[in-house]
Amino acid sequence: MLNQIHEKEIILELTFAIKATSKHALLKETLAFYVKKLNCISAFVLDQNANKISIEAVFPNAFTDFINVEKIQNTIQKASLKHNFKKLHFCNSKMDKLHYNIFELSDFGYFVLVKNQPMPSSFCKNLIPVFQFYANALQNAKMVEQKNKIQKQIDKEIEIQNLLIKMASTYVNIDLKDIESNINNSLAEIGSFVNADRSYIFEYDKDLITTSNTYEWCSDGISPEIENLQDIPTSEIPDWIDKHKLGKEFIVEDVSKLPDGGEYSLKNILSSQDIKSLITLPLVYKSNLMGFVGFDSVKKVRIYTDKEKNLLHLFAELLVNIQLRKEAQEKLTYQEQKYQSLLESVEVGLIEVDNHFDVEFINEAHTKLFGYTIEEIKGKNAIQHFIPKDNQDYITNALQKLQANQNLNLEIDALTKNKLNKSILISLGAKSNIHGEKVGVIGAFIDNTKQKKLEKQLIRAKKNAEVAANEKEKFLANISHEMRTPLNVINGNLNELINYENEPKLQKAFLKQTINASSYLLSLVNNVLDLAKIKAGKVNLEQTDFNLKELCKNIFSILGFLAKKNNNKYNFNFDDKLDLVVHSDPTKIKQVLVNFLNNALKFTSNGTVSFSVAGLKQQPNYVEVSFSIQDNGIGMEKSFLKDIFSEFSTEKNNTVNTGTGLGMPISKNIIDLLNGNIQIESQKNIGTKINLILQLQISKKQNSLKDQEIDLKLLENKNILVVEDNQMNALIVKRILERKNAKISLANNGLEAIEELKIRKNDYDLILMDIQMPKMDGITATEIIRTKLDLKVPIVAVTANVFKTDLDSYINKGINKVITKPFTEQKLLATCTNMLKNQSIEKSNHESSRINIDYNLAYIKEIAAGDEAFFQDLINTFKQLINEAILNLSQAYSTKDAEKAKHALHKIKPSISDLMLNDLLGRIKEIEVLDTFEDLENKIIEIKKSLVDLKNKLKHQI
Repeated sequence: MLNQIHEKEIILELTFAIKATSKHALLKETLAFYVKKLNCISAFVLDQNANKISIEAVFPNAFTDFINVEKIQNTIQKASLKHNFKKLHFCNSKMDKLHYNIFELSDFGYFVLVKNQPMPSSFCKNLIPVFQFYANALQNAKMVEQKNKIQKQIDKEIEIQNLLIKMASTYVNIDLKDIESNINNSLAEIGSFVNADRSYIFEYDKDLITTSNTYEWCSDGISPEIENLQDIPTSEIPDWIDKHKLGKEFIVEDVSKLPDGGEYSLKNILSSQDIKSLITLPLVYKSNLMGFVGFDSVKKVRIYTDKEKNLLHLFAELLVNIQLRKEAQEKLTYQEQKYQSLLESVEVGLIEVDNHFDVEFINEAHTKLFGYTIEEIKGKNAIQHFIPKDNQDYITNALQKLQANQNLNLEIDALTKNKLNKSILISLGAKSNIHGEKVGVIGAFIDNTKQKKLEKQLIRAKKNAEVAANEKEKFLANISHEMRTPLNVINGNLNELINYENEPKLQKAFLKQTINASSYLLSLVNNVLDLAKIKAGKVNLEQTDFNLKELCKNIFSILGFLAKKNNNKYNFNFDDKLDLVVHSDPTKIKQVLVNFLNNALKFTSNGTVSFSVAGLKQQPNYVEVSFSIQDNGIGMEKSFLKDIFSEFSTEKNNTVNTGTGLGMPISKNIIDLLNGNIQIESQKNIGTKINLILQLQISKKQNSLKDQEIDLKLLENKNILVVEDNQMNALIVKRILERKNAKISLANNGLEAIEELKIRKNDYDLILMDIQMPKMDGITATEIIRTKLDLKVPIVAVTANVFKTDLDSYINKGINKVITKPFTEQKLLATCTNMLKNQSIEKSNHESSRINIDYNLAYIKEIAAGDEAFFQDLINTFKQLINEAILNLSQAYSTKDAEKAKHALHKIKPSISDLMLNDLLGRIKEIEVLDTFEDLENKIIEIKKSLVDLKNKLKHQI
């Protein structure tokens, strides 16, 4: 039993123990003290309805498992009934051998003390005021907590307001060049404010196909993800997009609670970035989804309040506004730059004058055009300085009549400081003061001088184009006439041959005329083709040795039929001192001279045409030759001579057939290529004299042409495969070669040729290959022969294509030589025998003097110094040089260009030396001292083959 003094001491201690100011401390500290002081087993607090207890309101916590809330509730109800539902301050009950002493805590529920022994009723009654005081303390603590909570909310809202005001004022006054740094700062501030670990901004593309991270802020210890979040397909976040389209935020409060969906599920994407919670808010303007701003929680799960969401929405709107401002400013800047660029590009000049037309202002463009600086012209009369006298009155009257809000647009002539005349377009307007009174005129103008000049040029060009069109129409009419003339000769002679079967001499004469007419027709076609080549810039010289006298005699004889037709005396005079072998392009020289002679014979009837060749100057290495063609035909007007070399140009008012208008311009181009000079003298109805002067190189081998004669024995018993889809062409070639005792096989296309060669792989000595054929063309067939069948048999391409670039491409594909259709019998035989001769030489060289291509890599390895990658680079570079050399040698061989061949070999010499290929290096040095292509020809074939073998050897061994 406790005495009264002791009870009072305990009550005082219990009362003074109630000193904590927070509810949490009151419950935890007071419970523990009361249990100890009153010698209780446990103490706990029930809520107002006695339905449950709080974890923090039990001491010790372990006693929680023994509390029977339902029994305690029944005890309280019985006690209330006993007191007729009056205010219950205390009751007790024995349950499970323990004594429960229950004290009412006003609106906070009940305080329960659990003891092994009952407590005296008087003592319990004395404790009632203690617990009422305890209830009041709880009430005060609750009020303090509520006040603190309200204050925190107020502080939070003030902080939010301050943050928004700061960001808003920042973005309102922002310099657009500082946008990026300010956005990054704002992300840091707002992210820190809402306790996010990462904040960021994403932009959608215009079609909402992808989205990319553009800005990012991370708190300490959080790794950035911006580099990994570029061009993310929006198809991976459909729910995200759907929410944003509605203008709503997308929230994941707990990533771990998202459903599993595989590797590309939202849960897996977020988890891979260690995200536990996130919120993203759309950046929307007029239903246009621009992007979103987001906040990640990485360290712990984060749930956002409505106020925080509202804050983030306001931040998103600020970002939208600043983005719109940025776009508007960029558009404005672009427009300003565009306008400024426009002013600068058109060089708009500006001038301001007062009502007396005295200059007040000019800009830089005005100074550039007219030469006056503002200091020189200010205050001086503009009309007197810039307008020609005969136009000053008109301009003065027009400007005086100009009223406010009126414009005047003029095209006028103006004078510069140096009195040069300029054509300008000027727009004039009245200049007014604030009262609307006219105080002067302002003008903006551009220089129209070039445009005016261009207009005049266009008018001239139009006239020239019309003249050219008329000339082309004449050309079409004339070319058909020119072609019909030799065709009539050919057809007529062939018909006559049938009627003179028993007169061989007469038949031979007819055939000779037919051949001459055919040659003339071929020359005509070549003119048309040469014009196309000239237009394409692909006319080149093909120089070789030839006898000048033989060439001139041949040229003279070709046009004998035309002289006979027009009943002309036809004279040939040749200076025998010029019976020389010269080095130039005989085909081009022949083409020019045939054209001049053809014109002379065509425009002369019942007259005389003379062809004279004379030496003007001779040196040991060259001779200057004059080729003169003179006639007493219809002649030409002096006015036409200046246009004689223009394309399609023919003399007007000429009743004689004037031709195509192509021969002279083609000839002039060729003469320029030959570095020649041409002089033409002509008088109408008296005649014409053309004098062509060429400087020709004298060949060192005056007897070498004898060696070049065709050796027809080379064709005997040779197996030649003719691949041609045109049966007539194939038959002509077959008969020409069979007459020389060659053995001919025919194939209709490339496919048949391949099959034939598979059967008789090594039987053929030569192949004549047409290019354009059905089923398989000649180039494809050649490539198969060289690669898959691995045959080295010479292949001659027979084609109507005359363009050098195409002919070079044939050589690069494995063709050895090209002859163009139509060709003469002599050209065909010369080409075939030359190929067979080279093949024979190559075989002989291969058997007797094969070049050693056993390379040594010691020096290359020494340079590489153990660096395998560098070693391989050196070898690859050498392989590339070999490929270039093979290509250039092929082109040099096809064009007979000795210098190109020597240059190609000189370029590869150092690499040959590095690989210690001494035999091959020696052969290259032999070539370097030779001059003519004829000396080089066989050696080029030999070295090219060695390079091909070396290339294959390197390919298989390294």
